[in-house]
Amino acid sequence: MTPTDEMEPVSPYSGRWIARIGQAIISQGGSPEQVFKAAKAVRAKETILISYIPLNRVMTFHPIFMQVQQILSGVPGIYLVGGAVRDALLERRAGDLDFAVQNATEKVARRVSATLGSDFYILDKERESFRLIIHISDGKPLYLDFNKMRGTVIDADLAARDFTINAMAVDIHDPQKLIDPLGGAQDIKDRILKACSPASIQDDPVRVIRAARMACDLQLKLDTSTLAQIKVHHLQLANITAERRRDEFFKGLETQPAKFLRLLFNLQVGENISPMLDLPNEKREEWLVRVRTLDRLLALMQSGQTDREENLWSGLLLNELSGYRTRIGGLSNARIQQDRPRSTLWVLACLGWGTSPEFDLGQLGADLVLTNSERQALDSILGCRDWLAKNVAGVESSDQRIIHRYFSYAGEYGIDAAILYLANAFIGNDGLTVGTFPMPSLRVAVKLMHAWWYERDSVVDPPVLLDGHDIQRLLNIHPGQIIGKLLAKLREEQAAGLVVNEEQAKEFVIKQYQQ
Repeated sequence: MTPTDEMEPVSPYSGRWIARIGQAIISQGGSPEQVFKAAKAVRAKETILISYIPLNRVMTFHPIFMQVQQILSGVPGIYLVGGAVRDALLERRAGDLDFAVQNATEKVARRVSATLGSDFYILDKERESFRLIIHISDGKPLYLDFNKMRGTVIDADLAARDFTINAMAVDIHDPQKLIDPLGGAQDIKDRILKACSPASIQDDPVRVIRAARMACDLQLKLDTSTLAQIKVHHLQLANITAERRRDEFFKGLETQPAKFLRLLFNLQVGENISPMLDLPNEKREEWLVRVRTLDRLLALMQSGQTDREENLWSGLLLNELSGYRTRIGGLSNARIQQDRPRSTLWVLACLGWGTSPEFDLGQLGADLVLTNSERQALDSILGCRDWLAKNVAGVESSDQRIIHRYFSYAGEYGIDAAILYLANAFIGNDGLTVGTFPMPSLRVAVKLMHAWWYERDSVVDPPVLLDGHDIQRLLNIHPGQIIGKLLAKLREEQAAGLVVNEEQAKEFVIKQYQQ
């Protein structure tokens, strides 16, 4: 709190609308419509004045919001709603922008799209729902959704939303006047996640997963009535499309995944997402330990600061991985599929890493409607786990042939597996954190990371000195498996630095063929 904050009294109506008759306040609420109705109910024949008591600080919105304001200057009945308003109150970095539009929604959305040069998508023509996608510099797309306002006034639209903290709005032409008829701002202050109505969960059961996600992400406690709704209606998740369940589930895996998963399990929701998540207690706990360890590793790479409770271990990791921190962070945020960071797939790989052979990760992928690329990534990562178990001694000995062989086997997901190999090295066979720092595993992971990020052209993918046709002519042989074997051995020798030019390559191939 600043000295100014201490000196200036904060009005009890801060951030609220009030109705006055003369100097007397006769009602207060979260929107002008709300307070006007309340005032009319008690003083119907008198002149009622509606005004807004400002918040004690200015809300800050995404720069794109300011551009939308300018583009739609003079167009009435357009509101920024939901998460962007909530995040402005929380002073969090702005995310995607949702707009409720009173009239001509498609015309409004196309006008903004044409001016910003964004991609334009029709989500639901009949319900007038449209999406703009803006590709910004950090690689994560920004979504601007324009939806026809439900009801004739914004209060009706907000009442139909999921949770009170998402049921807030601002008129885009007067964004410092909060519209909050359900008291979402107070719930934020009280750290409570509350459904907008007694039918909120029943109306859209995917809100069960969203409740767990938001409670973890924003560190909120589930309201008792909301928790009761979840317990009654969570089985109705089976009636929701698998794609919607998947999308909400993966959003929850982006931040504090272990905490999110534990809450899902406590709410008995996991099996409603996939039967593969109906895990025995010991396997569930083992997965959560692995996910928490991975999350701590990624957080350490992002912050670069040691954890007081694990200062020695954290310090060792930061020292050994100093040259890879930025690259690890970049890879974790990269996308195999547009809407899902790579790190969320690593969370699923942690499940496969420690489960018994009977566990069907392929079935989990089907239940979550993963893309073919994502399923291939999971298969590759877990295949690398098995490969490393058999060949780790060769990698640790710095045999560049073995490291080249690893990436030839693993492909592009070999680096993902290296990071997971390191994270899982902190978990023992009993599913608990090991008692001593796994230095040998750290050395293996570092060698793989160094090869991938700093020796790609020499070790991982050395230049082609001879191709299959060259070998056919050189040895005067027909196509066959022998050519592939000779090429593989040649590239391993190049990785080891023992063959560096075409003449040496020919000599090596001839010698290998004659043996």
